[in-house]
Amino acid sequence: ALQMVRRDVSEATALDVTATEWVITRRDGTGVAYAVAVGGTELHRFQSPTPAAAAAQARAASGAAVTAPSYSPRGHLQDSDYRPEAVLQGVKAINGTAVVRAGSTLGLNIVVTAANGQTTPCMAMSMQLVENYSKAAAMAGGTGTGTGTGTGTGTGSGLGGLLNLLK
Repeated sequence: ALQMVRRDVSEATALDVTATEWVITRRDGTGVAYAVAVGGTELHRFQSPTPAAAAAQARAASGAAVTAPSYSPRGHLQDSDYRPEAVLQGVKAINGTAVVRAGSTLGLNIVVTAANGQTTPCMAMSMQLVENYSKAAAMAGGTGTGTGTGTGTGTGSGLGGLLNLLK
């Protein structure tokens, strides 16, 4: 499921990220939306001819009542609310936040918490949005500064800001 999110976000020309839904505009103008269902235990994926239509489907799913998943004694997921658009189900929590630089949404940071408490982080970046940001940063000029050894840290604008983003 997280690989599917990465693939969709990598092709995005626009991203709209809220706590319960992530709407992706693709290069061809079609839309994909992900919705975290009520309770945060399911992730649903919707694909439509337009981003607005995908967003409407996501809003309906994120507001729908979902029963908590239950497990059989053998560990099998038993969930009567399973829907075909559910790409991730039976987890304890799904949290998604926008990756934002200088007011531009460039990607999505997701943390999935399993029923046993183990967390799996996932960062998905849009190649086109990062490229647009880097071009704008380079055109803005300025120099970057940094300190440290090894991986180092730093701040800057222009090309230095882009390099800090990619660390």
